[in-house]
Order: sequence, then structure tokens, then C-alpha cells
Amino acid sequence: MTKAQTLHIRPAIQQGFTLVELMVSVTISLVLVLFVSSLYISSKGSYRINDDSARLQEDGRYAMGLIGRNLMQAGFGNALTRTTTDFVGVDVDGNPLQGLRGCDAGFVSPVAATPDFHCATAAGKPGLEVSYRVAELYDANTGAGADCNGQSVDETPPKPGIVSNRFFLYTKAGDSAPSLYCNGQGVGKVATVSQPVLSNVEDMVLTYGADTKGEFVTDKLNLNADGVNALPTANYKTKWNQVTSVQVCLLISSTNNVTPQAQTYVDCNGVSQTATDRKLRMAMTRVFTLRNNAASNLVD
Repeated sequence: MTKAQTLHIRPAIQQGFTLVELMVSVTISLVLVLFVSSLYISSKGSYRINDDSARLQEDGRYAMGLIGRNLMQAGFGNALTRTTTDFVGVDVDGNPLQGLRGCDAGFVSPVAATPDFHCATAAGKPGLEVSYRVAELYDANTGAGADCNGQSVDETPPKPGIVSNRFFLYTKAGDSAPSLYCNGQGVGKVATVSQPVLSNVEDMVLTYGADTKGEFVTDKLNLNADGVNALPTANYKTKWNQVTSVQVCLLISSTNNVTPQAQTYVDCNGVSQTATDRKLRMAMTRVFTLRNNAASNLVD
């Protein structure tokens, strides 16, 4: 008989990672995690800055569009005869209504239950009142024939369809920055409640250009409201009826703290400023021409 032979299989020796290999693996993993995390944080920060920058530009364009549409209609009235229009009415002092009126320190109490739109004398941000004849009948769906708050305009004679929209800055309770407000009032109606148009508007600067020689050419620039009020009569036009253009500058800030470091920007007065609160800021400037700078009695 053949002797049975027994096959002995030697078990394989199981080996693990050495401590050095494990430390190298953990280090590489940590480096990869840190790289990915850094890339994510950087991308997220860039996205937030770009998103807030786009929002600032969009909000600024909306506010400028609203103010600009009003300014370009200032003093508008439908022609009744060769020398008269139906732009009639009186201002807060009972004087003949003008298409434009500015106040260097804003209005006395524009958000009170009974608002006072006389020019304030204390230091404050400027305000602007624009008046014109609405060209269309009121439509709640499209906003045609309405004031800046979307309310219908008084169509009762003898002051049909005249609207006065007042733009100003106001900081409401709980806010850290002012908002751009508007109060609309059809002449003959009680002023509507002032409503915010755009938040985080830190400053508004208004300067005016005027035709003081009656030559249909702007010969005075960079006037403030007091400068316009000091203008002499020219070619039968007094004070605000001589204004032909308005330069509007809005300084807008972001709601979120998005900048990685202090931001340097140029404000509405052309002065370089440095903000340390990490908010993004942008000064937006536009110049608007007043197309209807005549009173109700026109001159040749």
C-alpha cells in the first residue's frame, strides 16, 4: 500500500498597515478634505458676492427707473390752448403748483399720520416732490394713472388727474439703514401712507441743472435746492420752473455681510470711503432731463 500523504497548507500571514502608513494616509486625507473645503468656501463666498452685487444693481436700476419716470413727467399737462395746459393746482403753501420741488434736508414729517411735506430746516437727507398730470385713466392691474403707491388719482375738477409723488429717505424702527420711501398724493385727495420702495439706501444726493437765460440751454449745474430757490426770474420762469435736469445718486448697501475684508468705495459726493462691516456698497448715479419744465401758462 501506498502511504497516504497528508498535504499541509500553511496559512497565509495577514499583515495590516503600519503606524507610519496609517499616519501618511490620514495626512493625505486631511489635505484633500482641507483643499475641497477651501474650494467650497471660496466658491460660496464668490457666489454670495456676485449674487449681492447683482441684487444691488437690479435694485438700483428699479429705484432709478421709478424716480426717472417721475422726473421726466414733471410739470406735464395736456395742452388746452397754444399757451395753456391742464396742469393746475397748488402746493403745500397754497402757491401755484410746480412740476418739481426739492428740499435739501428732506420733509418735516413725511411718515406721520398727518404728514407734513414742508421742507425741513434741520440736517437731513434731501427730498424730492414731482407733480404732473397723469396721461391715462386709473388701472389697478397695470398701475396706469396711479401715484407711486399704486393709488388712484383724484379726477374731480378743477384739479383733474394731478399727482404729487414725494421721494425721501427714512429709517424705520428696527432697521440699521434708511430706506427709500415714496408718498403719493393726487391733488385734492388725502396723502396716502408713505411706503418703502427700496431698503438699505444709505444716502441720496440730488443736484439740479437750470436754464437761467431762457435759451433752452442748461447753463447752471450742480445746484442744490437752496441754490435753485435763490435763482432770479428768467424769461418769465421762476425758480423751479427753470430746472431742466436732475442728477440723482443713490448709495445702496447689501443686506448680508459678504465681503471678505474691508471694502473701499466712492460715495455720492465723490469721496473715497472704507467700510469695515463687510457689506457691499454701490453708488449709482443717473441724470434725468425734465421734458416739461413749463408752468400751466406757457410762453413763446
